[in-house]
Amino acid sequence: MADFIPRPQLFNPRDRLHNQGMTRPPVGMSLPTTAAEIAASERGRTLPITVTNVSQELIPADPDRKFIYLVNYDALGIVWVFFGGGGAIVGQGVRLGPGGGGILLDNNVPTARVFMIGTIANNPNVTAVLA
Repeated sequence: MADFIPRPQLFNPRDRLHNQGMTRPPVGMSLPTTAAEIAASERGRTLPITVTNVSQELIPADPDRKFIYLVNYDALGIVWVFFGGGGAIVGQGVRLGPGGGGILLDNNVPTARVFMIGTIANNPNVTAVLA
């Protein structure tokens, strides 16, 4: 045993699996297809929303929603927000004023669909953060 000289290990066996996750497709994962899956995939991201002068469902229902933060950055247009029901109507619901008007709902968060309507034909300056 006196002449035994250990050879240096040429590679670390843990490195064998280091890049394996990038070279094979994910197992058991797929792209979101339903409204609930899409809503869950958008959590925590700032989403740009384009509001028009026709009532639209712009945020789908999500039973796991923890908060909603909506801001209208448009200089002229007013945005009306309605939660649930059949649609938004100008003059009813939550008003997001021009130039940064917003609302943060983090205590009693509505999990229903969110409808919006604007006072101008096209307002791409509305953002939403959902979680």
